[in-house]
Amino acid sequence: MAFVFCNVRLQRIWLWLVLGFVLNRGFCADTSMEADRPISWWKMGEAVRYRMTGNPPDSGTDSIKGVVTNSSGKEVAAISLAREQWATGWSWTPSETGYYEVEFFAENKEGKKHPLQRSFWFRAPNGATKEFHHSRRGIAVLPNNEFPPTATHQFGFATYSSNPEDLMLAQLVGFNLVRLTAHWGPDGCGMVKDEVIESTKGNYNWVGFDRLVDMYTAAGFQIYAQIYGTPYWASPHPEKAGTINICVDAATAYAPVDMKDWTRFLEVLVQRYNDRIRLWEIGNEPAMPGGSCFWLDTPENYFQMLKSGYETIKKNQPDSEIWIGGLGANSFYHAFYDRILSLGGGSYFDGLSLHGSWNSPQEKFRDIEKRWNAGPKPAFNSEWHAVLQGNMQSGPVLSEEALAFRMMCDLMHQLKQGMTRTILFEIKNLVERETLDFCIQNKWFVHSSGLFRKRPQTEPRLPAVILSNFLITSGRQAAFKKEIALSPHSMAVELTTAQGPLLAFWSEKEPLAADLVKEFTTPQSRLTDWEGRARSFDATEKLEPGKLYYLSQPNIAKLDAASPADKLVSPRQAERQSRPAPTGPLSTAKLFDAVNTSPTVSGEMWITKDWHRVALTRETQNSSLTARAALASTPQGLDVVVEVTDPVHVQKESSAWWSGDSVQIALDCENSGLAGGNTEFVFALTEQGPVAWKILAAEPHGNIPAMWSPSGSAAKFVETHIVRNGEITRYQIRIPWSELYPLIYDAGKPLHAALVINNNDGKGRAECLEWAAGISRSKDPAQYGTLKPITNK
Repeated sequence: MAFVFCNVRLQRIWLWLVLGFVLNRGFCADTSMEADRPISWWKMGEAVRYRMTGNPPDSGTDSIKGVVTNSSGKEVAAISLAREQWATGWSWTPSETGYYEVEFFAENKEGKKHPLQRSFWFRAPNGATKEFHHSRRGIAVLPNNEFPPTATHQFGFATYSSNPEDLMLAQLVGFNLVRLTAHWGPDGCGMVKDEVIESTKGNYNWVGFDRLVDMYTAAGFQIYAQIYGTPYWASPHPEKAGTINICVDAATAYAPVDMKDWTRFLEVLVQRYNDRIRLWEIGNEPAMPGGSCFWLDTPENYFQMLKSGYETIKKNQPDSEIWIGGLGANSFYHAFYDRILSLGGGSYFDGLSLHGSWNSPQEKFRDIEKRWNAGPKPAFNSEWHAVLQGNMQSGPVLSEEALAFRMMCDLMHQLKQGMTRTILFEIKNLVERETLDFCIQNKWFVHSSGLFRKRPQTEPRLPAVILSNFLITSGRQAAFKKEIALSPHSMAVELTTAQGPLLAFWSEKEPLAADLVKEFTTPQSRLTDWEGRARSFDATEKLEPGKLYYLSQPNIAKLDAASPADKLVSPRQAERQSRPAPTGPLSTAKLFDAVNTSPTVSGEMWITKDWHRVALTRETQNSSLTARAALASTPQGLDVVVEVTDPVHVQKESSAWWSGDSVQIALDCENSGLAGGNTEFVFALTEQGPVAWKILAAEPHGNIPAMWSPSGSAAKFVETHIVRNGEITRYQIRIPWSELYPLIYDAGKPLHAALVINNNDGKGRAECLEWAAGISRSKDPAQYGTLKPITNK
């Protein structure tokens, strides 16, 4: 993910722990209805057919009834199959394209009905099990036209499997680009033996990668190859072999000891696939230390791999494209990119590969390129988390409609940012959406991110239909031309596509009148929704919010004359626009003589405004948590006083103190707004006494400061006194400037900081109060607030 958290490529690591077999239960226990298409994917005009499998229902069953609903949950058909028709099967002919679901019931003569549901079991790594029931079957109905031939390969997906079903699913959706991973060494993600190419030095096993390359080449896909994983024998840390860090074998996440081993491998790799692969990605999600489980080494060592890799590949394949290894959307990656370019790395890659959702080259990356005169580099998303959800998120599990809408808005944003390719992660779910709460409860690091369900059998999800219809509508080729203002509640983008000009528009909350776009029509124009259904231009036609609509063959002259807009931004940017970084007072006089003496804080020095409550669980909170804070910059150090009012104090942690009641403080010690320059502490009152812990330390760049504690250790030189009196917990802290290295004392200098008050009332960390973002949801010093020096009166 490309997350701060780590990339979530867990395609197979827990598969042996998951029991995904189908178990029918209850009335008609051995009866099921199965589609006559293996993936439940039909074209318009075809009859949707299901046949009865297993043992027939008992004699008390009079008929089998299938109830069909559309993507909005509205019933569109209810068809009963009498006993004498069971042999021929159930059928329904849709009148419109789109995504549907059918639920089958066994009915007796009295009209009582019982669902013919399917079930599957899950077993979590901790041994917990649960049975899940699934009664609805997904149905995809797409327009009856072929994808037009195109020389571009703009849209694709990432896979680690040679299962032919994945190829078939990708072709149904309309993809013609695939990201494959050439595993130099193992990566710990549940790999099979023949996927590792050079497990022993000089001995190459091409079986697994050949199988993938041959299959997708024969199907007409363009291949984008990611090269990842240092073999144990080449790693500087072979002793870490088999140590799994989230989902990665730690020994493989370092640059090789001898760079000649790396370049020798690249030579034989490129020579073998020279006629089939010309797009190469070096590594996977490298970041500053602590930012990615896929890269545990330094940016300097990645630079050496990038430079030598670029030179080797270009020598053997001059027309190749080399892309930097998939960067995420947070400051760990921004700081990493900055460091790589500062070393001259801009000369050793052709394009900027990004991972995750809503990841834009315009947010930080372009500014970094300008700083080092190294761009702008072409950018694309080589691991798009279009519908990904998992236990790395704090918000609710989204509905299928909300996921599809997020996906398409994100895709429009990518096109607006000039992204040249988009590669989806991934084609099939690892786990199903309805199992996520169970996974979260059992602390199972996993995700749901596919366009298709995997259990109880492979079936389409709504996002598969929505994305496929866009690829049909655009001819699998789309470029942003202009964003226009239709109305206060809508967004609209003009696209250039292989099928001609296209206007995509939508509203997040308010219904739209269809005649809103009438002025942009021509006699050839056609209005459809995101499922391919025709809509009229009548003023009475209301277009629902949360869906995209397409106006084909619009009036170009009218669009050119329309007022431009700039409303389509990422959620992060929208939040920053709606909630700018706060400013607060910074005293220039000490707040106390010693940390265990009473503080002296005048009223204007308290930070009482701009505290924002952030829910960290899916449950509604009714907390009375409040806080105020004061900070002072003095020659002795940074004084901090925080007073927290909380009726319940829970702090039982032994290491992850932020999971209990605690205070986190972070400062940008380099004033750069980039990860690597930030220092962060957590302070907690435990049953054993106060704790002061340094979560992050600003990079010392080879220096060894005095009276300084490294990341992930006790803050030895910080003075801390924490007391609780009734419902109020007071934190008094003095941080010497040495612990904030390289930040130095300057009485008139503003500080960039953030504070978080964590709240745990006995059921885990439920919420926090934050003054400035950049701690709780992402480690991003660019979001810190500003503390301005004020002389005490």
